[in-house]
Parts: sequence; C-alpha cells; structure tokens
Amino acid sequence: MSQEKVKVIIAGAGIAGLSVAVALRRLPYIDVELFEQATELREIGASIAISPNGLRSLEKLGVLNALDEDVAFRGPSGIPMIYRHWKTNKVIHQDYFVDVTVRHHETARFHRGHLHAALLEHVPSERIHLGKTVVSADAPNDKVTLHFADGTSAHGDILVGADGIHSVETVGTKGELFRVSTCFDLPVETDGRIRNVKWDDEENVEVLRQRYKIAADEPFLATQDWNPVVKALVNSTPYTRIYPNYAGEPLPTWVFDSRVTLVGDAAHTHGGAFAAGGSLAIDDAYALFLAFRHALGSSRAQKPKAYEVRAALALCWGPGNEHRLRRGVSRKSSEQAKHNMAFRARCGESISKRLTKEICNRRKLGRAGYK
Repeated sequence: MSQEKVKVIIAGAGIAGLSVAVALRRLPYIDVELFEQATELREIGASIAISPNGLRSLEKLGVLNALDEDVAFRGPSGIPMIYRHWKTNKVIHQDYFVDVTVRHHETARFHRGHLHAALLEHVPSERIHLGKTVVSADAPNDKVTLHFADGTSAHGDILVGADGIHSVETVGTKGELFRVSTCFDLPVETDGRIRNVKWDDEENVEVLRQRYKIAADEPFLATQDWNPVVKALVNSTPYTRIYPNYAGEPLPTWVFDSRVTLVGDAAHTHGGAFAAGGSLAIDDAYALFLAFRHALGSSRAQKPKAYEVRAALALCWGPGNEHRLRRGVSRKSSEQAKHNMAFRARCGESISKRLTKEICNRRKLGRAGYK
C-alpha cells in the first residue's frame, strides 16, 4: 500500500513554479502538480540574470544542467557586474565576485527559455497541466481548491502561488470596493516619426513610458553619431516584443489560511534593473524545501498532519525573516481571520494581484485588522 502524500498544487509553471516543484519533489512525502494558464510552454520575457545566491540554490536543488556553460553565459573573469539605479542609471554597485570562489557561481545570464527548459528536465511532464486559467480558489477545512475556466478543479493540501505579477484583466475581489479614475496628459497627434514619447512629470512616467512606443519612419536620432555599422544594425532590428519593467507593492504576509503561500514575483516583485527576481524565486523554492525538511524530516512513514504543514510554512516565512513581514500571520485578529477565509481568486489574475487587492481594499475600508 503506497503512502498517502501531502499534495501541493502550484499555480504557474514559470521559473518560480518549476523551481518549487523541483525542490519539493526531493521530499518523498510530497506530491506536486503544476497548473499553467498558457497552452504551451515557450519563451516568455527577455534574458534573465541569476546571481550567485540563485546559482548556489540551483546547485543544491540538483539542477546542475542549468549551470553548464552551454546554458549560462558568464563574462570573462575580472570584469565586474555593474548594477545601476533603475530610474537614474547611476552606478550603485560593482561586483567583482571577490567572495565567489567557484566559477559557475558567478552571476550568469540566461535566455529565459533556456533556463526554463533546464528546470523542465527535472519535472515529469505529466505533473504539468496546461491551459488552466484560475477563476477562483478557496481553502476550506484544511484543504485548498483551484477552480479553472474550463470548469475543472484541482484539490490539494497546500497552494503555492507562483504566477507572477501579471493579471489577465482587472476585476474586483470579494468585499466592498471603491472606484478610482486616473487621468494623464497625452500628446493628441504625432507626425509618425516619434520613437519614444516622454513625460517630465515623474508620476506619469512609470505608467506611460511602458505603453507608448511609436515606430519612427526615420532613423533613431539618438544613434546619429554612432558607428555606421552599429547604426545599421540598430535601425534594421525589428520590433517584435516589448518587455515592460514591472515592480509591485509589498504584501503584509506571504501565507494565507495557513495553506496558501506565495513565491517569486507573486510575493515580491522587483524591477528588472537589479536582476534579482529570478534568483529570489529560486531561493524561495529552496527555502520551502529546507523548511519542510526541517519541520517534517527527510522522510516519514505517515502523511504529515495539517498542523505540521502549517508549522513548516510558518518556519519558512517566520521569525528571522523580518523582511517577509511575518506579523501578518502571527497576529491573527478576528478581522484578519475573516480576510483569510474570504480569499478568492478571480478571472485569471495572478494570485498575488488578487490578494494585494483584497488587502488594500480592506485597509482602505478600515477592516484589515493590521496596525
């Protein structure tokens, strides 16, 4: 008779979701299934850099194929990694890897699709379900349930939200809502030769500069004094994709109902300039593995109890991790308990987006129970 396992359902099969699956599959008493809204697994996004912390976590999780020079690109030794401020372009830090003694731990750049493929090699394809857009989720009676747009549902003991910051459409969450309208000053007409539209008002830039990019009929003026070969290369490059730079608001907690947790961009979205998001998502996965192994052991004869699972999640995002705002879990007022039970996912939005809305709405209405 096979041992009954803790079933972990993961929303999202990107780098964060796959990393969690790889990590938790190392524990024999955990069974994982991933649910991805895309109908096929393919490259999404541009290149990605993984820092030494993320590379070490990949190594500890056994994803050695991702460290191979055929997959990861590293610059020549002695050339620093330069970090700039996302807005001012000021150099913040130059990393010469003085504390990195192993070559394959040095910051590496990946094509996102190549890193994704390297992780996929460690997750059986039958554990990944495609075309699954989440329309609702709840956590009754020590269980979690995801409901999908195709009418099906998935049940488990733990839900991991690894579906990033993006949302398909803006919808309300359960509870009282308020309406906000935002107005911007936009140019009414152009002559078709503007490559980038810019605004001087700081509050306008973040929303608008990612949305209004207009192709020019004439060569880009900023390249006028460049080498002719470089100019020709720039001006012949087709516009095939736009990769917006997103950042998210901090959440008061990463654990909901003691059975729903968030990882990666779903929990802590960073702008792309500091190249931290991918590494932190992988670190989150390794942290979950360590927490479960410490709380529940490397192996066990019986399925862990619900309270033991809660203890593992509390250990992972608990004391000693103040940046994870553990207070949102440990101080459970009656109002926060109501918030937990009212958790609902809606219409394909990322889990983090929906939870952020729920929390923000209740805060503004004075019902959050946080201080």
